[in-house]
Amino acid sequence: MSFTTPYPNVGPPMSYEAIEKRYRHLLRAMRWAAILSVTESVDCVRALQDRRLSGEAVNHFGGPLAVLGAAIRCRHLLRAR
Repeated sequence: MSFTTPYPNVGPPMSYEAIEKRYRHLLRAMRWAAILSVTESVDCVRALQDRRLSGEAVNHFGGPLAVLGAAIRCRHLLRAR
């Protein structure tokens, strides 16, 4: 069975463990910026990968792109700690 997608250069979605291992600094910034739990931050990254809806806390903040933007803007604060 092969994975097909309408988007070019997109593979199958990553597992929760793989996302936590690869994006640990981004997830920490997302949890700090949007006051999310670990699971909500990982679900937000999966929502960006799968182009689907995310959880209630992420949608209340403004969606996955808003959470990602806030995390990127405040990442320099987390590096200083």
